[in-house]
Amino acid sequence: APTVASSLIQLKHKEKKVPPPVESKDHNSNSPCAFEAVTKGNLSDVEKILKDNHVNAVNSTNETLLHIAAAHGHTAIAEYLIKKGANLEAKDKKGRTPLHRAAERGHDNTVKMLLRAGANMYSLDQEAKSPLHLASQSYHTQVLKSILKEEARQHRNQHNFLHMAALRDSSDLVEMLLKNGALMDAKDEKGQTALSYAVSKGFEKTVKVLLEAGAPVDSSTLDMAFNNLHDVNALNEMQYTPLLVACEMGKTESAKVLIEKGASLNRKSSNSNSALHLAVQAGAASIAKMLLNKGMDANIVGQGNQTPLHAAAFHNKAALVDILIDRGAKIDAVTKDLLTPLHIASSKGHTEVAQKLLHSDPISIYEYSEFLAPMFITLHLSTLNSILMPNIPVFRDSLELFTVPFFFFTPLNNLVVHQQT
Repeated sequence: APTVASSLIQLKHKEKKVPPPVESKDHNSNSPCAFEAVTKGNLSDVEKILKDNHVNAVNSTNETLLHIAAAHGHTAIAEYLIKKGANLEAKDKKGRTPLHRAAERGHDNTVKMLLRAGANMYSLDQEAKSPLHLASQSYHTQVLKSILKEEARQHRNQHNFLHMAALRDSSDLVEMLLKNGALMDAKDEKGQTALSYAVSKGFEKTVKVLLEAGAPVDSSTLDMAFNNLHDVNALNEMQYTPLLVACEMGKTESAKVLIEKGASLNRKSSNSNSALHLAVQAGAASIAKMLLNKGMDANIVGQGNQTPLHAAAFHNKAALVDILIDRGAKIDAVTKDLLTPLHIASSKGHTEVAQKLLHSDPISIYEYSEFLAPMFITLHLSTLNSILMPNIPVFRDSLELFTVPFFFFTPLNNLVVHQQT
């Protein structure tokens, strides 16, 4: 018979609407029958047996009836048990809740029901693993998606699973979470993203996974990353400094922070390209302006004596042409092969670049013309303009039509030869 003390405890729990203390099967000799009925998945039997049994009874491994129902994917029984007062957060000997068990076994419908009922998705077992961790280990992707969806609904601005995985340097889990819909730019209550946490801890593999997935990089994350650098001019396996990488990839904010941190503007890549050459090739006008404002020479030479203006002509970066010319770039600069930027632009059919170069220095049309200029010198500039007009067919890139060495052609020769007939 119940004692006065036990009756008061039960009454107190009812008033607080919380599950009563977990009882052992020793307190009810019929509990094994209840566990058997739940295991078999027969709801009607469970309903009959539970009339005389406590819903939170446990077996020898400290599992409740709800653990068993969840582990077997018996959603209807699990829902019935919860209505009867089953403890959603009861833990077995491994420290696992019913949600852990359902997620581990891949029972998606049961997982959804438990989450709707209020099960704690962040509960950790004795190995510090959440239900999501167990689902990911067994590659239950649908369960992953369900948990992530519920997390997004409940906790839009709170610490989430992606943050947790990043803080633990669990790069494989990070990758799996991203593939299954985790928001890579989600911020927690501290305003931190998964990337910022990974960067702050120096977890290079996790950082790489997040960056390759497209995680946005803000100035604070960059500042954090570069503060952790021992040498802002350290070379990677391709012999690039961080600044050269930023310029080649057109990462303006990265370049800005690196320059502020003292990155050398004089370092060149293994093929002699300067930061300015790389910024021009990438079409990164803002970076090019930044470098020029910091004192970089607009006529700095790279491989084969190419200047940044040659690079703009070759890569068809018309916007960079104006910037470079305004900063003193030489229109008539020549490479080791005696090619001017106009030679290169005209041979590649880059009409807008050629127009800008001609507008800046019309005389350059006749440079290096000792052999063929007499044939074309009587052509009016308007003829050249018509050749460059957008409605004229695109110039051929191939040099196969040349009958004499390329460096003997004037830019006008190149335009005429490359015009489609």
